[in-house]
Amino acid sequence: MSENSLTRATIFAAVFFAVSIAIGVGFVILNPGFGDEVLSLFNEQVVVQILSDSLAVLAFKIFLNNLSACLLLFLGGASLGLVTMLIISVNGLLIGVVTELVRVQQGALYVVAALVPHGIFEIPAVLISGGSVFSLHVRSSLNGMVPGMPLQKPSLLPASFSGLSSLFLRSLRLWRHLLRPQS
Repeated sequence: MSENSLTRATIFAAVFFAVSIAIGVGFVILNPGFGDEVLSLFNEQVVVQILSDSLAVLAFKIFLNNLSACLLLFLGGASLGLVTMLIISVNGLLIGVVTELVRVQQGALYVVAALVPHGIFEIPAVLISGGSVFSLHVRSSLNGMVPGMPLQKPSLLPASFSGLSSLFLRSLRLWRHLLRPQS
């Protein structure tokens, strides 16, 4: 995998993540009740479990959660990258919703202070994991792995709709070739 294609794929993942955050912020601005519902669910499912643990247990749980998220992102490549895109978008939407609600209540400086620790390790790890899926999947789909498919220069096709449909069809051919019994 070339460093250039991984960089482009990671940039694609970052842009996709940023757009998801913006959509989450937009949902809260247009419908504050939606944000309140998401925040109450987040408090019930995540915050309650976090506050009951010691710092050492909390750090270990956060590490395992981040590791499993990155593994799921990477394994999402088996779904033509759709699971990876879903995970990135759901995380972006959640961050956007919570960020906007907290910004309204506490201010922008509070949001920045809360996100900076995550922005050092966690968010880049998620984006690099997602980028590696996009990079590997595009390269393996386009580099003549399936007999009869021409060798093509790798590019980050998921950035366009026509490229995504082409990638989907080529991925199906690749899966058919891999799953067909060899004689």
